[in-house]
Amino acid sequence: MNLHRTDVEAEWKQIRREDHNGHQKAAHLSKGLFTLANLVSVAGLVITDSGLRDIAHKKYVSGCLKMVGGRACDLADGYIADKTGTKSRTGELVDATIDKIEIARGIQILSSAGIIPRDVALSFAVQNVSNTISSFVAKKRGIEIHPSAAGKITTFGQWETLTSYCIQAALDTRPIADQSEQRIVESIADISAAATSALGAMASLEYVKTAFGPAPEAAS
Repeated sequence: MNLHRTDVEAEWKQIRREDHNGHQKAAHLSKGLFTLANLVSVAGLVITDSGLRDIAHKKYVSGCLKMVGGRACDLADGYIADKTGTKSRTGELVDATIDKIEIARGIQILSSAGIIPRDVALSFAVQNVSNTISSFVAKKRGIEIHPSAAGKITTFGQWETLTSYCIQAALDTRPIADQSEQRIVESIADISAAATSALGAMASLEYVKTAFGPAPEAAS
């Protein structure tokens, strides 16, 4: 899984400036802010937020399609950063920040609309708040903390869960509802919510251990 990160400050700093490609030149001049990968990340945020607002207004088809498109951007940004040689801590920060904004908006909007259960909203919210606190503490203590594979899978699982509940809500609006379809989608959403909550709890625990564990000086 491509996590849109690098173990050094920035990929373009590992090569001579005269050998930079166009993407790396822009990244160098903007200190890693203006990259194609970051642009895709921001586009994903805009598309996802538009989809969430559509769903809140019961425009389920366009809303779900936009949510899928927005999440596709999140999957693509790391690949693009890798292919353009523009991975950096700045890009990692942009990606992680956008992930947090998107899921917070998703939980808030869909919970307020009564589309996702309150307990699911609470579980996902607690995990994301915990991860945010861990990131803040780690940064203050000078500890490197990166999004893990489990954390990325959890984010994917949370969005899959939210989308499933949106599909269920769409089915509920049909004049003649197929109860079997509704039960299948509801079961998928409930199972996804439970599995994602469990995986997310493990990922959050690892972040907590890293953030509050031995500082680099103490560890050495």
